Amino acid sequence: MASPSRGVPTAQPAADPGSPLAKTFHRRELKAPAVAFSSPEGRQFFSNALEGGFAEAFFRLFDVYQTQSNPAYCGITSMQIALNALLIDPGRVWQGAWRWFDDSLLDCCEDLSVVQIKGITMDKLACLGRCNGASVWARHADGSTFDEFVTAVEVATAGRAGPQVLIISYGRSVLNQTGTGHFSPIGAYDPKSRMVLMLDTARFKYPPHWVPIDKLWEAMGTLDTDTGKVRGYLVVAPSKNLNALLQEQCCDTTPGTPTGCCDKDKDAMRHIEGAAMGQRLREMCKHQCRSCSCGAPDESSDLSKTPVP
Repeated sequence: MASPSRGVPTAQPAADPGSPLAKTFHRRELKAPAVAFSSPEGRQFFSNALEGGFAEAFFRLFDVYQTQSNPAYCGITSMQIALNALLIDPGRVWQGAWRWFDDSLLDCCEDLSVVQIKGITMDKLACLGRCNGASVWARHADGSTFDEFVTAVEVATAGRAGPQVLIISYGRSVLNQTGTGHFSPIGAYDPKSRMVLMLDTARFKYPPHWVPIDKLWEAMGTLDTDTGKVRGYLVVAPSKNLNALLQEQCCDTTPGTPTGCCDKDKDAMRHIEGAAMGQRLREMCKHQCRSCSCGAPDESSDLSKTPVP
């Protein structure tokens, strides 16, 4: 195989070792097994994905794809991209008269000042999606199989179950990249070469690139030392009706009433689309209400599963 970075400018080191820039970087060299999206090989993979119908997610994501604004915001930016790509209304003003998900609005489940230092865990990122109106199905690699993951990739990239975004939590070192844990959404899948398109949110470091799906699975099986859990993937889908119910049942309350925020109308919620929906609403209220301290989420629960055919 030809050089994966062929046709792509390579990273440039600082010219003068004594310069203030000597210990800084302007991108990193993209090494095998990754293949740059814009390279000849990368373009062929994309053509194959289009031909096979596994690039539906790409266009939705490309509309809102952006670079993370902070070196530790890979998870925050991945979820921001997902929420905007799925056309979920934040119900809050970003700037001027516009409602739009900006990283500054993604402030539930983990304080942004903490995220800027430590990043965010996979379970708290799932919580973050749920408290902003998405249905999020979280799967750690040790609770899944490779075949299930391949199916999830095919379903999400082909749009077989409606609009979905697949966010991957993985260890970079397995892919011959610098750094440790990282999050990025998947944009497309080429079944001929079995390559997955990573829309890397750290574009200041690596451009969008393709990686072998088996190596990505291996990278997802690495341990997050902050949680003691292996990494995995999130399936993010719109949940507009649920978001509307959350706004009505959880958030129409006076700031400073923590118990009322979480407990409001529990009896009524039991009858909303059955007991299961009532339970989901009660649990998700703990994440949705920004004016109270309702306790930490139960990270072991899978509150809003999105079935993967």
